[in-house]
Amino acid sequence: MDKLLKPKDLDVLPTDSNAASVFKYWIATFESFLQTVETGQAAIHAASKINLTFNDAKSVVAVTEIDILGYRISQGSIRPDPERLRPLIELPIPKSSKELKRCLGMFAYYARWIHNFSGKIKPLTAGKMHFPLQSDAVTAFESLRKELLSACLKRIDENETFTVECNASDFAIATQEHLVKATSAWERVSVDFKRPIVTSPRGNRFLFVVVGEYSRFPFAFACKDTSASSVVKCLSKLFSLFGFSSYVHSARGLSSVEN
Repeated sequence: MDKLLKPKDLDVLPTDSNAASVFKYWIATFESFLQTVETGQAAIHAASKINLTFNDAKSVVAVTEIDILGYRISQGSIRPDPERLRPLIELPIPKSSKELKRCLGMFAYYARWIHNFSGKIKPLTAGKMHFPLQSDAVTAFESLRKELLSACLKRIDENETFTVECNASDFAIATQEHLVKATSAWERVSVDFKRPIVTSPRGNRFLFVVVGEYSRFPFAFACKDTSASSVVKCLSKLFSLFGFSSYVHSARGLSSVEN
């Protein structure tokens, strides 16, 4: 924090040409810091009113990122905890089937962070492996480790284009040949309701089904109705886990096109 509030760049003469911009930047930085402190004090004050206390040894205040539950979380992004990644990153190239299986298990744990994981790990899983590993397998191994180091999920950008594709017909389902095939995992998903089913004890009568067009892996959610709010709730759960799909194909029902 001392470096933040007392930077060397602040030692600028008022007569310097960039003095105004430098001072303006650091004043904004200091005001932001004060706002953070005020927010923290307000939280502590509110907690004290209901007899809640904070463990100072475990409290982290005024930081731009934090490591928690195996993740490093910062402003608008989340990535794997570098310390937990270290054992995998420092592993030597496998020299036996046992060592390879260990590496594959660790890579599989972080599969969600690697785009087109199944395709990229194929050289390490295709057929019977021989040791020492062939050049293509070694390249795949090193590439996966390198990609994990830069893996990061960003928060949803509301300015980024998001396309929803509907079937052309109001009364019939379009055939698969009319849809553009997915070229990567979670690029395109198809959604539809299965209705009606037997009402569950919780009042759910419908199944909202989401299928990834690349892997054909299905997800099913029990819903009480077929409204747009139910669709949004189900898709939000999936998007929070796997990120946004570029295209969502629907049967053009009211729940898909209503505002």
